[in-house]
Amino acid sequence: MSSDAARHFAGYAGEYRRFRPGYPDVLFERLVELAPRPGRVWECGAGSGQATGGLATRFGEVIATDVARRQLERAPETPRVRRVVCAAERAPLRGASVDLVVVAQALHWFDAEAFAAEVRRVGRPDAILAVWAYGLPTVCVAIDRVLMRLHDDVLDACWRPERRHVVSSYETLPVPLPALVVESYALEKRWTLERFLGYVGTWSAVREYAERHGGADAVAIVRDDLAGAWPGGAEAEARVRWPLTLRAYTVAAGPRRRRPVEGVSAGR
Repeated sequence: MSSDAARHFAGYAGEYRRFRPGYPDVLFERLVELAPRPGRVWECGAGSGQATGGLATRFGEVIATDVARRQLERAPETPRVRRVVCAAERAPLRGASVDLVVVAQALHWFDAEAFAAEVRRVGRPDAILAVWAYGLPTVCVAIDRVLMRLHDDVLDACWRPERRHVVSSYETLPVPLPALVVESYALEKRWTLERFLGYVGTWSAVREYAERHGGADAVAIVRDDLAGAWPGGAEAEARVRWPLTLRAYTVAAGPRRRRPVEGVSAGR
């Protein structure tokens, strides 16, 4: 991940923890099925913990890493989780020590070649890499139309190039490991308009827009239109649904060099 991207996520740590959605149980149960054993998980790009809790209740140990210290510091205390600040491409893990590597909505920020090499190094011979990404949410036709205008028109010049991989459900992001499965899931929440606006405000392009336009809030441009179209009125809870794609890979054994612990503990 580039240094400017890391600064973006550090600056949004509180908002990410409050507004980003967690993941469905069915996804974690599928990871249990895919993993060779319920042992050690490396969650890379763990952020403020949207996936960490679901992993910790199903696996013996979770090493949650992220390049942004403030993101990890916002994550809730969770048993069997160790949080470490480090880059995805250089983890403080011994060779052949991990059963499952997980990346939730973050793979597009990594150097795919270098990360795959690191996965091969730390993964046991039968380990699995599981990554997923979710796209634009849908609520209803009217809301979806306004959201698309924000995404495609207002913010078009503010999306980083990596965003295209999320839009394609990672189909455009080659991972140099043997592919195992590609599966589709639905991520659903019941949210009020305020909660939905908070989530949209965490988009990376919204932050970029503010930096380019003297602090202006891109979401404010469509706020009234969203409020007028929100099902049942702004205080009502509406179903918000994201398409989520899971991709899993087998980890081919590679060189198993021992690496000293170089990450900096996030104090958890």
